[in-house]
Amino acid sequence: MKTKISFVTTVVAALALTGCVHTRTVHPGDQATLSFAGINTLGARRTATVLLADGRAFKARSLQVAGDSTSWFYAGTDHFDTIATAEIHEVRFVRRGQGALEGFFLGLGGGAATGALLGLIDGDDPSCDEFLCWRFTAEEKAIVLGGVLGGIGALTGPFVGAGKGSRVIYRFSGSAPVPPAIAKGLQASRPSP
Repeated sequence: MKTKISFVTTVVAALALTGCVHTRTVHPGDQATLSFAGINTLGARRTATVLLADGRAFKARSLQVAGDSTSWFYAGTDHFDTIATAEIHEVRFVRRGQGALEGFFLGLGGGAATGALLGLIDGDDPSCDEFLCWRFTAEEKAIVLGGVLGGIGALTGPFVGAGKGSRVIYRFSGSAPVPPAIAKGLQASRPSP
């Protein structure tokens, strides 16, 4: 029984750390206009993290991207700035509402699958000769445990999903790659004018 509890704990922890990341590559040319529209729609109402090709990163609001230049206000300030779009490596957004929805479905599906798997692994109960004896088949256990754990996942998933958020990343294909150590740090710094 301890093994089953450890298994469930591990699966639940793994699901809690799961998050959805949607990465879109922005290619130069005519196709970029559609990506710019997506960035501009999100940038008008959300704060973005902008990662430049040289590794500098900053938070931006009211972000507007065009073929030649990108403009924004620094988050938390009224300071306006513009930079050449070719200098941008990545633009990241976090969508909390979408994260809650994804968390609901991941929790529901993950909990139901885990419960069903545990019920099937446990197998049928042994026969008994007592007057009040409750016996369950593996299938019955799978249905009950799947429903219970699926319900728990559906109730907790939206909170975890909203906390982590659904991440939308626009990666610009024409920019030089950012070294992984710099990309992990994402320390906020303003680009030089």
